[in-house]
Amino acid sequence: MVATRELQRTAPTSPPGVAGADERAARRALRGQIDALERSLSIAHAERFPHDVSPIVRLDRPGRAHCPRLLSLGGLEQIRDDLVAAHAALREQDATIARNRALLEEMRADPARHRFRRLTSADLGQPGCKAYQVRPRLGLVGLLTGWWRVKVSSGCPLRQPAAVRRAGRRRRPGGSRRR
Repeated sequence: MVATRELQRTAPTSPPGVAGADERAARRALRGQIDALERSLSIAHAERFPHDVSPIVRLDRPGRAHCPRLLSLGGLEQIRDDLVAAHAALREQDATIARNRALLEEMRADPARHRFRRLTSADLGQPGCKAYQVRPRLGLVGLLTGWWRVKVSSGCPLRQPAAVRRAGRRRRPGGSRRR
């Protein structure tokens, strides 16, 4: 009986390698923050690019093994900080796109104020290779008289005709063509 009383009076100690209650609570809080940040970042990415399946943020560090591991509190904080930085970059990119869209509207409203300014579809957060450029109407005459317009060009290279593609192929020794 004496032995059991002594065991009950001493505080239980955790075995080495087992986290204390404070560390477990901190890990749980950090994992909750990381989960919320990953969810909101993936939703924002899916809304902006519904057909893009590329990874949003790559959290792998160069030189580390790709195997399951238990992260320390510092590692969890680093992942959280990386996700917060990705959120900030996404917000900054959204603000830049909004400014560029407003600039495009200004360019359309008053082209003379935005001479030779150029915006691409990438600047506007759109797919493709379209470009908006303020140019003088009728070349030099428009430049001298102040006639300006916003010209929309596709900017994409044209596909070569089949005859040009075939002529560019080299012949193999012996007369047969490569296919």
